[in-house]
Amino acid sequence: MGHLSGLIKDSIYKQIHRFRIRSLRSIDPRRTIAEDPFQHVWIDAGAVQLYLPRWSVGKADVDTWVVLNGVGRFHTTFSAGLISGGNWSEKALPYGPTPSLLYDAIKRSVEMGAPIEKSSWVEYCIRQVKSGQAVWNGARTEKAVAERCVRANVLLESVLTDGFRDVGRPVCVCVGPQGEFIKSGNGQHRIMIGRALGVSIPVRILAVHRTWAEGYGYSLWPS
Repeated sequence: MGHLSGLIKDSIYKQIHRFRIRSLRSIDPRRTIAEDPFQHVWIDAGAVQLYLPRWSVGKADVDTWVVLNGVGRFHTTFSAGLISGGNWSEKALPYGPTPSLLYDAIKRSVEMGAPIEKSSWVEYCIRQVKSGQAVWNGARTEKAVAERCVRANVLLESVLTDGFRDVGRPVCVCVGPQGEFIKSGNGQHRIMIGRALGVSIPVRILAVHRTWAEGYGYSLWPS
């Protein structure tokens, strides 16, 4: 029931935002870049070179119609497809998930079938949790690390079998003033898998900087 109720809630939120998009466009079509804010765009996984840390974006950094979430980043539903000026893109930091122990574990699994649970990354995670540190999306116990391994293996197997699908929680990115893709929120593992495979991944576009949008006539998705 929890998964079903989550899907229903997501569907309702999307309909609310689609209605809001229409309202914003009726006021000023330059406030949104897409008729349907939830269409996915396929981009090179290696093109995501920046990310917005938690608590990096405040209301003073964006236009008034843009919605932020509870951790100082763009709301993954209610900011989809919106155009915003401001200095929010200046808060982005270099995003380099490669090279890293986690990326190496994923790459070895992709190329050689090496189990992630036998990787140097998991050995590192276990050492960290034993010393009382949180690691790998908040894992604090060996059991939690093992659960992360299961999820990573399921995701990897799904991608290798069926490719990236336009379902589930999307990888969310913003578009900066120079057209740069800026990660905002979830998606680290899918970006790493995409990089290891050398393929494109589907993303949801959240905020688009006004400087970039103006160059595209407010009607084209950046690519």
